[in-house]
Order: sequence, then C-alpha cells, then structure tokens
Amino acid sequence: MGVKRFDVGSWLDSPMSRRRLDLAQFAEQRAAVQDICARVAADGDAALREYAIRFDGWAPTEAGSFQVPPADVAAASKRLSARDRSALEFAAQRIRDFHRAQVQPTSTGSPGPA
Repeated sequence: MGVKRFDVGSWLDSPMSRRRLDLAQFAEQRAAVQDICARVAADGDAALREYAIRFDGWAPTEAGSFQVPPADVAAASKRLSARDRSALEFAAQRIRDFHRAQVQPTSTGSPGPA
C-alpha cells in the first residue's frame, strides 16, 4: 500500500475541506480498529507484540520494551526531509488539538443541590 501525499494548502482552500466526512463507508475498518483496541485493552503488551509482528514484521522480545531509545529517535529524525517533518508535525498538532477538544470542562459550580 503506497502513501498518498496531499497538499494541505490546496485541501484547506477546497470546498471539500468544509464538508463533513461520511464515515459509513469505513464500517469494516472501524470494526477492525475496535477489535484491535479491545484486544490490546484485554491483553496488553502480548496483543501489542502480536500486532507488531503482524503489521510491522517485528516486535521486542518478552523481556524487551516497545520504547524507542532517544538516540534512535534523534537519528531517525535527522533522516527526515523537511517536507516529511513538516507533515508529521502538522499531523501531531491536529491530533493534539482533536484530543484537547474532547476533554470535558471541569465544573466550576458550587457543590450542593441544584
């Protein structure tokens, strides 16, 4: 499966960016993601190892960690093109913004009967 690249500027300027995405077409993918999440919630690292082998062809040993050493992250980061780094930073910010919007505001009301 190839990676599709999109020009964010042209997407944001298009009428399509203001339309709501119909997710009904992704029912099969959504079910697969729900199954994976449920399995990881139930079986933890054992499920993660199984999925890592299935999707990535590699997983740490039972005693190993999924944590990538900081030196490896830094080395990989240096190999990224400016374009790819920008795309990843943009995606990361969108993810943070999305999850920040999901947080329920803390009540500031007084305790007691309503």
